[in-house]
Amino acid sequence: MLKVEKISIIDQVIQQLETSITSGEYKVGQKMPSEVELCRTLGVGRSTVREAYRMLQAFGMIELRPGKGAFVNAAVRNSSTNEAIREWFIEKKAELSDLMEVRMAVEPLAVKLAIKKGTREQIDHISALNKKFQEAAKRLNVVELVELDENFHTAIVEASNNALLIKINQLIAETFKAYRTRSFAVSENVEHASDPHNSILDAILQKNEAMGIQAMNDHLVISMRDIEKVVGKG
Repeated sequence: MLKVEKISIIDQVIQQLETSITSGEYKVGQKMPSEVELCRTLGVGRSTVREAYRMLQAFGMIELRPGKGAFVNAAVRNSSTNEAIREWFIEKKAELSDLMEVRMAVEPLAVKLAIKKGTREQIDHISALNKKFQEAAKRLNVVELVELDENFHTAIVEASNNALLIKINQLIAETFKAYRTRSFAVSENVEHASDPHNSILDAILQKNEAMGIQAMNDHLVISMRDIEKVVGKG
């Protein structure tokens, strides 16, 4: 492996490891290099390697076994990441549809309540998260996008100051994490999230409940269409 440049480091590490796996350099079931070994080989920090391994596990390419290390997933085939993502969506389509239906019920209500009951501090927090999301979107930093998207939506639910909605969202967010990882690995889906996030924030800042509900509904519909598009690609 070649040492990576200090630009989009995590993405470069992921690409190199993906190539090593799909090319057959690392066989199915074989143990991958340790974090320390990859740090030395690639000239990157341990946190970068750890995040890259986490992403590859989310893609289904490796399995992280506590105390043992990373192993090439038995299910991995010589296919591109996009194809692996497509297959994951197909497998999980029913579950994701159920999750989206719940989000369609919870999050528009959360926006409405956030506009009505959210504190200045909570609204400022939502705004700050959106700014960071937009910056990460320009860099196509998948790791940051996954975290910031979850935080943005969670912040809106928390601003509703409704304890039950907050508990429901906690369950949804944890289950939805794998979807976010795979979704933002497709650059087109990143674009589809950026503008809707801005529209949702605008509605909150303008204290326009109807606009907020519509913006959130539109955002979630687009998200579901992105799932359908990925599943439908042949």
